[in-house]
Amino acid sequence: MIVVFGTANSGKLTDVKNLINDSSIDIRSLYDIGVQPPDVVENGETFEENALIKYDTLRPLVPDKYVLVTEDSGLGIDVLNGEPGVHSRRWNRDGREMTDDEIIKKTLKLMKGKKDRIARFVSVVAFGGNAIPRQTMRGELIGTLLEQPDPKGMINGLPYRSLFYVPQLRKMLYEIHEIPLDQRLNFPTHREQAWLKLIKKVKQREYLTLR
Repeated sequence: MIVVFGTANSGKLTDVKNLINDSSIDIRSLYDIGVQPPDVVENGETFEENALIKYDTLRPLVPDKYVLVTEDSGLGIDVLNGEPGVHSRRWNRDGREMTDDEIIKKTLKLMKGKKDRIARFVSVVAFGGNAIPRQTMRGELIGTLLEQPDPKGMINGLPYRSLFYVPQLRKMLYEIHEIPLDQRLNFPTHREQAWLKLIKKVKQREYLTLR
């Protein structure tokens, strides 16, 4: 089965390809099937709404024989009432997409002196196609924010990873991604949670079809 991940973020695509070690599922990008990612107006109020907006925008461009997956993800900081939330990359007054450096600096500025540093990474995937109805799956990972970024965690397109520490594993989020899932007590990240649910649903449909 071919699964097309509708993202222009190479970091997210790499995460998913590393996770899905299944010869029956071929993860491809939009570029792989000759589709140029269009500009999408992400004006939803929740991660679910934005993931579906992306899906509905891309679905006409992607043949229905492929399973199309879109995602909206971001960070919610408890002491900041869940900000930046769905505005994780446009966390400013003018709605402009911020650079990784701008995002890190703003986070540190707003969190300066805060004792409560709990934050939650959320990932919601919308998917459908190949006889699978349009639907969403959600994953969430709780951690704490450092007072200064970890230079080793500076990954292009994924700025919050340099700040996000997971106490349960005593590791940074970027370090967790470097460890195979079966070697970290099957402790999945937010994106892995959502994708594992998605793949389970896809495999169930394939099994029923084969029967």
